[in-house]
Amino acid sequence: MLLGTVVGGFLLYQAIASVSLISKDPLGDGLLWLTGWVGMDVIITIGLIIAVIALIRGSRRGLAGVALALGVFVTPLVFLGAVQLGADVVQERVRTQLAGTAGAAGTSVMAYADENDIDLGPFRPIFDALLDDGR
Repeated sequence: MLLGTVVGGFLLYQAIASVSLISKDPLGDGLLWLTGWVGMDVIITIGLIIAVIALIRGSRRGLAGVALALGVFVTPLVFLGAVQLGADVVQERVRTQLAGTAGAAGTSVMAYADENDIDLGPFRPIFDALLDDGR
């Protein structure tokens, strides 16, 4: 059950981390990883059910109780950790992908405004500050 939890956490992390917002297929392999994660959830659930049955009917109730307690406490922690780590990876990827894209978009807006004699008014200093890369 704990092995299933760890593998399930890894699959969930991979499902979240493989999301790329700037791509032709933004979910990418995320759905494939998510399918694996759902499979691991089924295995973890079966393990928890077996631990409950062993706790009620088994001769080694102490061992079954420990297995159930570990499954109940460790599984949510692994789930939350995988979600947090995956979200951090997606956030960093978005930052790096959008940094170049936003700069190019801002530069093209400024060039278009200059070519067509469009007065950006109070937005000109904002664009200048945003597009200043320290050079």
